[in-house]
This record gives sequence, structure tokens and C-alpha cells, in this order.
Amino acid sequence: MPGQCRVQRPCARILIPEGGGRFRSLRTRRLPNQFSTSVDPQCGRGAKERVVTRRIGLLWKLFYFTLELSAFTFGGGYVIVSLMKKTFVDRLHWLEDEEMLDLVAIAEAAPGSIAISGAIVVGYKLAGVTGILVTVVATALPPLVIISLISVGYEAFCGNETVRRLLHGMQAGVAAVIFSVVWDRAGAYVKRRDVAAVLIMAAAFAAAALLRINVIYVVVICIGAGLVHAWRCMKTGKGQ
Repeated sequence: MPGQCRVQRPCARILIPEGGGRFRSLRTRRLPNQFSTSVDPQCGRGAKERVVTRRIGLLWKLFYFTLELSAFTFGGGYVIVSLMKKTFVDRLHWLEDEEMLDLVAIAEAAPGSIAISGAIVVGYKLAGVTGILVTVVATALPPLVIISLISVGYEAFCGNETVRRLLHGMQAGVAAVIFSVVWDRAGAYVKRRDVAAVLIMAAAFAAAALLRINVIYVVVICIGAGLVHAWRCMKTGKGQ
């Protein structure tokens, strides 16, 4: 309606036009893009400034939480993926559990560090291209600074018995965290009663852990099996 300013806000209401200047209000937990905020072109400058301020604030939160995860996570990408799930799904409720599983699968299939790949897919899902830049910088900054500082005194660290014992203890903790990741992700498929996914998961584990097949081959075969499973679900109507 003329003279009214409608601002779409995250975790608010979506206004759906019905014609004749009328709108239907649909309440949603969040918009499809968590950080996408738009403003009616007819709105005043103050409303636009509030939208920009809100977007900057949300991007800052994304940077802060990603930086916190990267700075205090030890053990590699699988550990940070688990903490991403606990932060963005369980704590902040920015993503659904199913969405996080899909994003992790994309990150694992991509080449390179899974921590960076995970940051890219999560950042893009939440805030588009700007989110990618924010999460990648926040993920890469702590390791870059810490490794640079350690490299200066590498000889002292390398021969220090206390440091060796500390790292040995951290390895045990990392193994436990990785096991927790596997337990959570496997449990998600079991709860959904997705027999095909459970069989693919069990076969991949047997191939990698027992038969010692190269992980590259295992990933490629799992991608093919996943495509076939998705095609069958779409054909039978279960994937709709």
C-alpha cells in the first residue's frame, strides 16, 4: 500500500502480494537466505540505513562465531565441522540439521581443506558471496597467525617434552571429538530410516577401514551411489 514501508527481516514475516494492494503475511523461522534483507524502494533513507546496519551486524556475528570456532578448534576439519553444527544449528538455529548435513557433504566432496570448504558453503548459504569472504577470512586467520608464531620458535617447541605430552593428550581428545561427529551424523540417517544411506555409509567404512581402499576411490563410488539413490527417490516420488 502506498506510504507504507515494508522491510523483510530475518526470523520475521514474509509479505506475499495477493493483488489489489493487499498482502498476505506468512510467518517463518527465517528467510531462505539468513542474511538477505531487502527494503521497498519507496522506503525512506532511514529504513535503508537500518537494513544496512542490520546486515553488517549479522555479518559481524558470522565473522565472530567462525573466528571463535577456528581459533579454539584442534584436530582438523572434521572437528570444526562438528562445532559448526553445534553453533549454527543447535545454538543459533540459523540452519536446520538436514541443511548442515548437505553442506558438510558438499564440503567433503570438494578438494582442499574441509575446514575452508565447510566455511565457504556455510557462508554462502547464510550470506551469499559476502558470507564466503567473511567465513574464509575468519577461518584462515587464526591458523595463519598461530603457525607463524610457532614457526619462529619451532626448534624449542619440537624438543620440549611438555609440548610433546600436551600434543599427545590433544590427539586423544581429537579422536573422541571425531567419533562424536561420526555418531551424530550416522544417527541422523538412522533416525530418518534411510536404509540406502546407512548401507552406503557402512560399505564406505568397511572399504576404507578394513579393506584399506584409497579414500579417493571410496568418495567417487559414494558420489555415484548417492546419485543413483537420489534418482530412484525422485523417480518414486520420495524425494519431493
